[in-house]
Amino acid sequence: VGVIMGLCHELDIPYLSGRGYLSASEMWQASRRIGDWINQGYKFKLIHLGDHDPSGLNMSVDTKDRIREFLKINNIAEDNFEFERAALNYDQVQKYKLFPNYAKKTDTRAKEYLSKFGSKCWELDALHTEVINGIIQESVLRIRDNDKWNEAKNLENEYRDELRKIAEELELE
Repeated sequence: VGVIMGLCHELDIPYLSGRGYLSASEMWQASRRIGDWINQGYKFKLIHLGDHDPSGLNMSVDTKDRIREFLKINNIAEDNFEFERAALNYDQVQKYKLFPNYAKKTDTRAKEYLSKFGSKCWELDALHTEVINGIIQESVLRIRDNDKWNEAKNLENEYRDELRKIAEELELE
């Protein structure tokens, strides 16, 4: 989480770290927050990052499917929900020449993974922090409306200046 926290704050986007599979209650809470955003008229894009191994790839599918299921249960339109597995993908493994580990053959998902990718697997942590942040930023900037973003930032700065002036006036009294 520490790796992406600063960038997420800068981009004003929420984040959630789920070391491993999220529990049903964590997924339910996440879907409720996503539903709140969608009900306010926003489109919500969930950017997922995970290891490139049998379980890591499955976690993306599991996360997307369970969020969609919980949105349906809450009568939230899925049209405004998008899911992207932004990392770690095989093309990134090749591009950054990441050092491999070996897939656990005891993983129940190993058979399909081994037939598709062979015995090597890779951890998200193998990517440098700057690369992870770049992937997230690129994904966000592809969908962000920069005109609205700049308008909101300007308004935020105006309010901040106004509050600063009020604070200074109060100190003078």
